[in-house]
Amino acid sequence: MLNILKTTKIEPWRFLVATLVIIAGDWGVINAQGESFLSLFNFTFLLIAGLISLTILLGWPNLKALFKKMSKGNWKWVFFAIIAEVILTYAFAFVGDILNQSLADNGAVEGLGSMGDLLLSFPFLSLSLIGEELLISTLFILTFVIINKFFTDKQSVIIATLCSLTIFGLSHYGVYDGNLYQCIVVIGLAHIPTIYAWLKTETLWVPIAIHIIYDFLLLALVSVA
Repeated sequence: MLNILKTTKIEPWRFLVATLVIIAGDWGVINAQGESFLSLFNFTFLLIAGLISLTILLGWPNLKALFKKMSKGNWKWVFFAIIAEVILTYAFAFVGDILNQSLADNGAVEGLGSMGDLLLSFPFLSLSLIGEELLISTLFILTFVIINKFFTDKQSVIIATLCSLTIFGLSHYGVYDGNLYQCIVVIGLAHIPTIYAWLKTETLWVPIAIHIIYDFLLLALVSVA
């Protein structure tokens, strides 16, 4: 995947437009809430914005390459990342407790209801989760393209990972009552194993599968608790 980023010439206008599109998509998700008409479709905003941004940045052939078919061997990375994220999430939550950083509840999760409600809503939630992975990948690519001019590939990957996940975490600021530790560390940085799995497998279907399976298991536990 890094070869695609290093060999694809991204003109400044592409970079600018892709940035504006992904910002608009994230802004739409944050603000299209309540009983407004747009709130009916906010689960699609990041998905649409992410696809448009990645197409503008890399072109359609390279976008298709990012969505190459998963192999059987890719599934080990899916399960690895899920287990690693669970461990990191609990570890960060434990550290937060030591630092007196109590975690806020997610109102949407708390109000989920029964397993039946979860199954009915999960197709829509899955589209939203795909959009979140496209947001992260777009932010990663935008950051990598800039800093790779000044740093090595490994350094650029680390910086792009931290920057993209920090912004991703901050996009949950309103959901978790402005709890910066929870947003940046528990929600954002705990996602590092997913990016690692993406880079190892070079297909976006892997982080998408990780995110959907992880959230389904989490919500299923909540619904039966």
